[in-house]
Amino acid sequence: MNCVRIPVGSLLAVKYDAEALERAPRNRTIAGQRIAIEDCSGFRMLRLTTLAVSGVNRARAFATHFHS
Repeated sequence: MNCVRIPVGSLLAVKYDAEALERAPRNRTIAGQRIAIEDCSGFRMLRLTTLAVSGVNRARAFATHFHS
């Protein structure tokens, strides 16, 4: 995104205003809308999700999440 590589499985917070959401077209296949990057005023990396790690290593990398 804008020449910044975002790792697969990243969870981002996106800052946008209400007008951007009203202008955004509805997604046809899943719930929600697709907001243009130009309508976003900021992004913040929150964390990597369990999907960032291959299935083979996921249980070991996120052991506390799997065993709680």
